[in-house]
Amino acid sequence: MSFYEVKAEQRDYFYFCKTIKNAETPPHFHSAIELIFCLNGKQEVCVGGESKILERGDAYFCDSYVVHSLKRSGAEVYVVLGDRAFFQTVFSRFGDKVPSTFFHFEDFDILHVLDDLYRREKKNTAGRAETNKAIIKFLLTELYEKAPFVARKEDKQNELVEKILRYATEHFSKDLSLPAIAKIFGYSRDYLSRVLHRYLSCNWNVYVGGVRARAVNELLQNHKDASVLEIAYKCGFESPNTFYRAYRREFGCTPLENDNF
Repeated sequence: MSFYEVKAEQRDYFYFCKTIKNAETPPHFHSAIELIFCLNGKQEVCVGGESKILERGDAYFCDSYVVHSLKRSGAEVYVVLGDRAFFQTVFSRFGDKVPSTFFHFEDFDILHVLDDLYRREKKNTAGRAETNKAIIKFLLTELYEKAPFVARKEDKQNELVEKILRYATEHFSKDLSLPAIAKIFGYSRDYLSRVLHRYLSCNWNVYVGGVRARAVNELLQNHKDASVLEIAYKCGFESPNTFYRAYRREFGCTPLENDNF
């Protein structure tokens, strides 16, 4: 399960929102299907090892468990995220084909109408699931008519990166250096370095620092009187400088400046 989008793992989960991407979304994965449509501005993304800058009318499709990330940008985007089962029923009608990873779609009026329907029906607990299914069916049918659909591909490298990210999330206090990871997974250090940089679009040590900083942050919320550095050491940091640098990179402040504490 992804550390970042736990809700996306819930059965019947669905999310439809127009937002400004003022925050960075670290490399992660989840079982849910995800679509992002760029309305205005430029949005840098990395999906399944492919990096691209989305501009107005550009979009991406992210299948289940595909590693992806988004940079901070200020771009206006629509985010559609939902339970794989919701989408799979429709994909099966298209021969199990899915949208290309990157495609173009400028029918913003359709997105606006569906977003309005989603927001109006969000509190309708009894009929919400059926409304969400109808939104997905309509949206995917429109995409099928106007965007390329392709057969799903098996990506062994994505599966490897997914396993490594799971391991890092579950064992953040252990040695997560590239040599240690290479030994655990049976690959050369140089090979893993190339694969991880491609799929994460960032340095491995930076990624690990982010995982540990978020672990520290979660523990601090539950243990407000605990020593910050003591928790940092328990989460795998080896020095105060490394911890504070990683924490500031992740949250834009020090733990003492964080309003959550």
